[in-house]
Amino acid sequence: MDLELKNKVALVMGASKGIGFGCAKELAKEGCHVIISSRNEANLKKAAIKIKSETKQDVEIISCDITDKKQIKNLINTIMNAHKKIDILINNTGGPKSGGFFDVNEEDWILAFEKTLLSTIRLYDHVLPIMKKNNFGRIINITSMSVKQPIAGLVLSNTIRPGIIGLAKTIADEVGKDNITINNIAPGHIDTERQEELAKNWGSKSGKTVKEMYEQFKNNSVVGRVGTPEDIGSIVTFLSSPKSSFITGTTISVDGGRIRGLL
Repeated sequence: MDLELKNKVALVMGASKGIGFGCAKELAKEGCHVIISSRNEANLKKAAIKIKSETKQDVEIISCDITDKKQIKNLINTIMNAHKKIDILINNTGGPKSGGFFDVNEEDWILAFEKTLLSTIRLYDHVLPIMKKNNFGRIINITSMSVKQPIAGLVLSNTIRPGIIGLAKTIADEVGKDNITINNIAPGHIDTERQEELAKNWGSKSGKTVKEMYEQFKNNSVVGRVGTPEDIGSIVTFLSSPKSSFITGTTISVDGGRIRGLL
């Protein structure tokens, strides 16, 4: 299937590694002009080299701290000066600090809000007018299975990430007539540095090693494995395409069947 993504301009946040990297790589495979962004420029350079080696596509890098509204504005201005459009936005950030309610303080709450939700709002503020003008846009937010089922020891994620879902559903209603869709991905256990960190933290409380925790993750999945960043990238690529024009305001679990709820 031709996803009609050739020469579309895609901005992928948090793309130097993990799920963001997987999304950027899959979009590059389809011929998108991909711009990857994160705070660490050195890691971005390594990611761009790796993506080109695997896809034969050049990838542009722009560093940005998403907790800084000036850097977000500069990021968007740089892209617009070079390309005059942004067709696709993949909102992806590292997860908030882990811990239960009594493990976090007010500063943790503020940082989690700025990093996870406020950065999304700021990116919408800059990107949506561009997409409306061009009568095309695809926004995909990478969230967590915590938006459908709270996860013990992740109070910040359980609280703040559902706000992204409410925001996306609300704005999707407002921009659908402009050929803009907004959807969310709720990943399950995906083999990333974040997942390994959580495995280590959870394992330390239950007396299990990281390897044993990964076995537990596999057993929680009906397909019997932990997911890969490319698993997320594949569905993100479809949702980024014109072929997905009748899907908006929805949240899709990509979790190997981990969440057992009907919706």
